[in-house]
Amino acid sequence: MLQPTGLAVLDALGLSQGIAALGSPVDRLVGTDFRSGRTVLDVSYRPLGADVHGLAVHRAALFSVLHDAVVAEGIETSVGFAVTDMSRARSGYYLHSGNRRQGAFDLIVDATGSLSRLRQFARHKPTARALSFGALWATLPWIDEGFDRRALVQRYRKASVMIGVLPAGKQVADG
Repeated sequence: MLQPTGLAVLDALGLSQGIAALGSPVDRLVGTDFRSGRTVLDVSYRPLGADVHGLAVHRAALFSVLHDAVVAEGIETSVGFAVTDMSRARSGYYLHSGNRRQGAFDLIVDATGSLSRLRQFARHKPTARALSFGALWATLPWIDEGFDRRALVQRYRKASVMIGVLPAGKQVADG
């Protein structure tokens, strides 16, 4: 889900209309204890402003909007380059794959997680450890009965088990 800050960044990039056409506005986050039904989380965006909301989007939709913008700007992309190391020079940062090198870059965003090969270069090194939990995601046709089309609704069993429904919009404009 894109929060208002992320939506503001996409707006500044001129991409807000594209992502809004694919996403589903979310006005609140609601969580209840599955045994008692007691509400343990009920957060609304309303105090931030009448038009403020989150936007639930499918990851493929966000990728497409960003990728299309990169292609439209003529920004060079590279695929199939398995990064094994990184170095810094006066001209910027370089990525290495075996004996191949790409760069110089002003900024490198590493989104491969705490076990990344580039972790050693991070300013704040997270503790790398295996996690004792996982997540399952599914994209299914929306059913209005029993669900709120403008909310992330979750049920909790303590903090260790959660299940939720999020109206994630669509992956493509005509989808």
